[in-house]
Amino acid sequence: MMTGKDEDKVGIAASWSWEGVQASIKSRFLSAADSLGASWLKSKAVNNERTVAIKSASTQSMVALIEAATKAVGDQIKDDPEAAARLLRAVHKAGKQGENLEATMAYAVEEIASSTADDRIEAEGPSELSTHFLSHYEQFAERASDELAREKWGKVLASEIMKPGTFSAKMLRLIDELEGSPAVPLFTDICKFRIAGFIPSALAPLSRADAMTLEEADLLRPNDLGLLQVLFRSTLEGGEKCWVACWERYGVGIMETPPPKIKVGSPNALLSNDGDNLAFEIHPLTSVGRAIASLNPYNELEVVKALRQAFVADNPPGVRIFLVKRNEDHFITISDSDDPI
Repeated sequence: MMTGKDEDKVGIAASWSWEGVQASIKSRFLSAADSLGASWLKSKAVNNERTVAIKSASTQSMVALIEAATKAVGDQIKDDPEAAARLLRAVHKAGKQGENLEATMAYAVEEIASSTADDRIEAEGPSELSTHFLSHYEQFAERASDELAREKWGKVLASEIMKPGTFSAKMLRLIDELEGSPAVPLFTDICKFRIAGFIPSALAPLSRADAMTLEEADLLRPNDLGLLQVLFRSTLEGGEKCWVACWERYGVGIMETPPPKIKVGSPNALLSNDGDNLAFEIHPLTSVGRAIASLNPYNELEVVKALRQAFVADNPPGVRIFLVKRNEDHFITISDSDDPI
């Protein structure tokens, strides 16, 4: 547990407000900053945009350590130019690694600052990040020498701070190994259509070659048989029969009368039968795919609206296809249009 003195050491400037951010998130951020060596944090507004700079500040203990190390190696390098050169290279490398880590911290702050209450809904948990996560994270983030890599690892850290347990050591390694892979831009492109743990095939059709690229990268589950997402039979308050699927907060409903266009036994159809229920084909994400997808912008309502529009376009006029919204204890709030509900 970090004390008030620890917080002062990290040096969060008062101008950066934690208003609306859970104490658990703040505590985990401070623990990460302390562990990763970001000892001075400052933020200010420039051109109406938040800019964040993180710089190193040598504490008294660090100064004492440097002085002791200098005395210890002083005699060894005095008459050994090669040893002196090796030491300088090591110091330079350590400095670059520290700079990379601090830059990822800056991006993590940006990500937390721009997050919404929904992003932080599962933020409760331990007051500090796991040392196991931080030790693995540091190995990869300290090599982030360009801005894209720094932003990526900053988002990873922010996600773990807001929802501990999102990234395992295996996931961190895979993120690192995916650097430069053709799977990355392909996955990023279809991620904007994800709902919960899948991507509707109707919104992101993939060639078999593209699907295999994502499967081999452990981002999509193998889908040779055409996996389906089910809309279950339900009854509205007025007694009307329908099929409904509701995911995190939003979903789609289809009235039984007049009947929608259903293709029997065809997983490639936009709507097919699954016993008494309806179903549509999906690209299911792996656990790694889910974690990496969380780094990309996401708007469930907009994706569900797009899915409803795909169903509407594929069905005869008059078929009632509507949006649903999950309430605290049940759904449905009904909307026959794409207006906010």
